[in-house]
Amino acid sequence: MGKLPSFQFYPGDWLKDPQLRMTSMSSKGIWIDLICAMFEAKERGALAGTADQFCKLLGCSREEFDLFLSEARSLNFANVHEMSADCPQLIRIESRRMLRDEKQRQTWTKQKAQQRKGMPIAGESGECPQDVHLDVYEMSHRSSSSSSSSSLKNGDTESVAGASGLPNCKGKKATRALARPWPDGYVLTQDMRKGAIDIASELGITLNVDREFDAWHDDCLAHGRKYTDWPAAWRSRIRGIPKFGASGINGNRNGARPQPTSPKLPTSAELEQRDRERRAAARTERTQ
Repeated sequence: MGKLPSFQFYPGDWLKDPQLRMTSMSSKGIWIDLICAMFEAKERGALAGTADQFCKLLGCSREEFDLFLSEARSLNFANVHEMSADCPQLIRIESRRMLRDEKQRQTWTKQKAQQRKGMPIAGESGECPQDVHLDVYEMSHRSSSSSSSSSLKNGDTESVAGASGLPNCKGKKATRALARPWPDGYVLTQDMRKGAIDIASELGITLNVDREFDAWHDDCLAHGRKYTDWPAAWRSRIRGIPKFGASGINGNRNGARPQPTSPKLPTSAELEQRDRERRAAARTERTQ
């Protein structure tokens, strides 16, 4: 067992424990020394030995140690066990909190070691618990992604479990779903068309869905775009139309937003003509 430099000690718990406050001062001193000794023991949180051995360890008299055992049993601030009926002088003293904390620490250390090795941590056998299968099933029905649904129909639950952070049931290291280029045979489906029309209606725009899909296809191939969820990328494309423009909106085919026209600046001849007109108007007002 690796050596730990310290353990957590809460003064408030020590001072507010009613069972401990009812003990004698000598028993409190024996108990805190025992806690420190238990932390350094081979089995952290427990010590076993005879009464004489405990007295040597703690530097107390036999009367003080007997008083400690009596108060520990009556007030139940520590576990005291007779090891065996054949050997009644052998005593085992336990700190319930230290044993519980050590068990949790070992469990956490084991899980971290399994994660580093890419081993499953769902159970000793590596099988998926029942709730994991339920989560994967519910995920497949909540998701609107056709790629995820097709994977689940083919029985490929490993990729979904890995992408969602669930335990990997086949013993392989769980990884996130990787982005992939334009899928082979990926076409505009009726569900995608309806979703695009609904989004465009919410945004208050009129959209040519077929032209927009063709432009999106060319843009993805030209720039080598990759996505983990292509239907979601398509919906994001439609939602971005008010900001980035689109090829299927208002007859604009180049994929750019219509640019506002700047006011036409007058030429030098026009400026001179306006100046002459102002001077002539000024002379007319002076003569009148």
